[in-house]
Amino acid sequence: MNVRQLSQIIKVAQAGNISTAAEALNISQPPLTRMIRKVEEELGHDIFLRTSRGIELTEAGRSFVQDAAHVIDMHDRMIENARRIGSGLMGEFSIGIYGSSAYHFVPGVFRRFMEEYPGVKINLLAMDGAELLVALRNHKVAIGFNPLSESAPDVVVRRISGERLLIALPERHPLTKHADIAPAEIVDTPLILMTGPERVNYLHLATEAFRSVGRLPRVTHEVSEPLACLSLVSSGFGFALVSESSRTLPFKGVAYRDFRMEDPPSVDLACAYLRESSDLMLKAFLKAIDKTEAAVKAK
Repeated sequence: MNVRQLSQIIKVAQAGNISTAAEALNISQPPLTRMIRKVEEELGHDIFLRTSRGIELTEAGRSFVQDAAHVIDMHDRMIENARRIGSGLMGEFSIGIYGSSAYHFVPGVFRRFMEEYPGVKINLLAMDGAELLVALRNHKVAIGFNPLSESAPDVVVRRISGERLLIALPERHPLTKHADIAPAEIVDTPLILMTGPERVNYLHLATEAFRSVGRLPRVTHEVSEPLACLSLVSSGFGFALVSESSRTLPFKGVAYRDFRMEDPPSVDLACAYLRESSDLMLKAFLKAIDKTEAAVKAK
């Protein structure tokens, strides 16, 4: 017996009637009946019981049809896997990632990509912007996500999403009673500023946020890591400017509020990949980015 015969027997079982199944299969009833008898002879057991209402599966038939469905599923997956491997859409796919991108936009891309290509193993490698360029050129990663991806002649840098810039302040601060905060309301509160060569330019973002006030808050602390920054915030040393994804960090004693302004600043996220890459898996991943970006914009 072959896969085609198994499919036809499953169709007959689903229809409960040979003539109905033959019509659905676009074949005449006699050859379908002969095929069933031939398979039953090969098995040495009846698959169907003929009744006045049509046909019913025997106990052996129920087991046979269940196993036949598994065989067909395995057959289809075997063909699909071979096609994907041949087209470069199976195996491992390595991605460079840095900072807040790990918590906000990128997980949605992963979900969409894995739904379509479940056989692909994704490797995530933490790296900053300079390391990302080296890794791309050495083919250690196929694509990278970084707020500060550098442009280069051989590298495409594409802005794909923007996170809201939030105000992080101690939970007991009086301004936490408001759903959002105007820049003028918090300008006299000490600012804890995140800095560093591979950090989002929060000084620039602060300048944008407080432009309408005409001055910046007084910077009392400069730190290079988000957890250190939020630790100072929770201890009551001041407020900080953070990306929306910072909400996901497991930190207590910190409240997050939006800016109350017409055009609040945002933290950009970019992806970078080699301009001349012919990697089919990369092309499929870029489609997942497109779909995720469209879904975010549709909200």
